[in-house]
Amino acid sequence: MRLPQHAHDLSAQLGPLAPERRWIIAGGAVLTLLFLGYFMFGNESSVAAMSVFHIVAFKLARPSDLPDLTARFLQLQASCQLDGRPYIRSLRGGKQTSPEKLDGGMQVVFLAEFANQQELEYYVFRDPVHEAFKKGLEDLGVESVTVLDFTDGSWPQ
Repeated sequence: MRLPQHAHDLSAQLGPLAPERRWIIAGGAVLTLLFLGYFMFGNESSVAAMSVFHIVAFKLARPSDLPDLTARFLQLQASCQLDGRPYIRSLRGGKQTSPEKLDGGMQVVFLAEFANQQELEYYVFRDPVHEAFKKGLEDLGVESVTVLDFTDGSWPQ
């Protein structure tokens, strides 16, 4: 069997293997690189695109209650569980700082990340810990709440 010149160059590098085995090794290396490239780079955006984000902003009558509200909200990440495990992927937030004066009086904002729409809906409608949190908002003098949800990478068409 006559091999092309580039195969002979590869043969010199691979040593005394049979030509068929050299092609199998080279092909396997290429497939391995493609496989790793897909999972290291190509698949990352598809995982991120599945995330669902839940934005919640609060306006309180007494700004002095903001630290208590913040502590209670941040505890939800560990306390809210589904099938015995915490399911809020990430939870972050902070004091509203936009200078645009379009905040509607909101004072603090939180961003929660969920793996999918089903977990978000469980949190919003059925999670007993979240339900108890919502019932306690009146005690904190919450005047207004704004909630927005979006799926990462999902755009109007």
